[in-house]
Amino acid sequence: MEKKLGKNEIREISDMNFVIPPDFLTVIMKMNPELNLVEIHSVETYTMIDAFTFTSHEYFRVHLNIQIAKSNHPIGPMTHYSDNITHLFRYTYNECKFISFQVQMVQVVLQELAVAQELQVQTVAQVLQELQVQMVQAVLQELAVAQELQVQMVQAVLQELAVAQELQVHNMKQEPTASNREKFMELFGAAK
Repeated sequence: MEKKLGKNEIREISDMNFVIPPDFLTVIMKMNPELNLVEIHSVETYTMIDAFTFTSHEYFRVHLNIQIAKSNHPIGPMTHYSDNITHLFRYTYNECKFISFQVQMVQVVLQELAVAQELQVQTVAQVLQELQVQMVQAVLQELAVAQELQVQMVQAVLQELAVAQELQVHNMKQEPTASNREKFMELFGAAK
């Protein structure tokens, strides 16, 4: 059952229990050791039309809930994890560029809660100040990396467009392949 969400034609697929492919879940956990849980919250689909061929393509956005393991801290904001998981997916399944990920919720398990209650107010303030400094440094570093990645992404998109234009005539002569929806359902099909 798909239900429309507003006028922008984004639809939520709510009648299936999707699961993350086990191989990809292993990649996520190995590349993000601070995580101990990654699960699908919901899936949205939207359609875009190719301006060159007037062909419609279906895209999917997988919303995730993640949990940070005890005694670990998030290494960035939710957008960091969204971008990281999307990039990992595209490296793992490079033919599935029509699927992206967005982290909806980050849950942090606090093991230090009992210790924090025993600390004096001054010590807690120092810890918070150190964490704020670390977070600001991480955000600044992430911004620098994001700017560099934007330049690289623009270059990659321009390169992909050039390749796509060259391959467009070649692709018209090949047999049709499975639709984006079929490929998505093959990878993320309902939980058994």
